[in-house]
Amino acid sequence: MELSSYNGWENKFTWLVHLHLSNEQGLMNEITELVAGEPHLSLAGQRVERWVKGALTRWLICFSERATWYDESLRLFAWDLVGSALAYADWESLVAFVIGQATTSENVFTMTLYRSIVGSEPLQWQVSTCGREASSRYACADALKDWFRSEIDTWMDTPLLHRIRIAWSVGNMWQRLFERDTNMNAPIHDETCQCSGCRPRLPEPCVNCRRLTREVCRLCREAVCERCADADLGFCPECYEAVAWTA
Repeated sequence: MELSSYNGWENKFTWLVHLHLSNEQGLMNEITELVAGEPHLSLAGQRVERWVKGALTRWLICFSERATWYDESLRLFAWDLVGSALAYADWESLVAFVIGQATTSENVFTMTLYRSIVGSEPLQWQVSTCGREASSRYACADALKDWFRSEIDTWMDTPLLHRIRIAWSVGNMWQRLFERDTNMNAPIHDETCQCSGCRPRLPEPCVNCRRLTREVCRLCREAVCERCADADLGFCPECYEAVAWTA
């Protein structure tokens, strides 16, 4: 699905930003004050972009000093944004990426989902489960889409304090599993081992050219192919620090 004009706006996401920022009086007043002193539309737009990114990030990580009176508005805003992003993703292409039958895509939502899966062992496990249980690649794509949508809806509908506890518990669980794996007295590491250290790293799109690569900047952990780092005189194009690769 391609982005196109929506309800007279450039695309659906631009429309969603306007809808949610103008739907609550206090929020609309803050945005109005934010851009009132900026005569240039492009600079005013940049101010709004920075505010939206910052507000959503502080809400997402439950930042203690955020403006909590916007929480419900931001929750609905984030829910709509994520739901629309899932709808615009190409799920069949995503499955093709995961099983190694595709190498590139112009769909930014598909690539974002793929990078999230590559960076998350629980998501990799879920994708593998869907692949084993589905009768075809298309059935797997439908199952993955339904699963992601269900998980997002459940998470968004969960009270804030419970979401914090879930995140803390899951984080501790994966840390304990990692420590147990690394502290085993006599681990068996061979070609059949599936631990995070032995399992081959899935290729990720380079942050600069989008070519798939297994090379990663050790500082920012972003995928950076050797060609792009060389073109940048040995610096990672994401964090602008000298690259030390790891596979």
